[in-house]
Amino acid sequence: MVQEVREGNVDLAVLIRHSEAGDGELLRRDKLHWITSMQNSPHGLDLLPLALFSSGCIRRQIALRALKETDRRFRLVLSSATMAPIAAAVSAGMAISVAEDSLIPAGVRQLGEAEGLPSLCTVDLVLYRTPGHQRRPAAMLAEHIRLSLRRRTALSETLQVAQSAAE
Repeated sequence: MVQEVREGNVDLAVLIRHSEAGDGELLRRDKLHWITSMQNSPHGLDLLPLALFSSGCIRRQIALRALKETDRRFRLVLSSATMAPIAAAVSAGMAISVAEDSLIPAGVRQLGEAEGLPSLCTVDLVLYRTPGHQRRPAAMLAEHIRLSLRRRTALSETLQVAQSAAE
């Protein structure tokens, strides 16, 4: 997709990448977390059931690499291009998955090293734009994306502070 933007075939692309990559406009940096059902514990199974985004997704690559590096056995029970089926499988206790801080769905809980899962890295949400002069609609959409993410990030930070104060 980045190549399509660079060649001018696509005006904008919002993508997730490894934090160590350097091009594009950084919109947000998020930590990846393992997520599971509130009621069930599929992460306790010897053969870890996974619900992940389709192949080519950076989240999937990071999760699979982390499991392989720690010799954790797993099986892919669901692969999807969207979060809704993944969230449903996780909420139902059929699988675990990975999600960024900002995308963790309601009704799930985070897992970590205490539950025997490897630590995950951070990822960047990045805006790529066609080099040179950009058409007005694309420039307006890019600005709308920036503002929406800033508002969302500010709201999320406010909620986290309020939640910490309540605890």
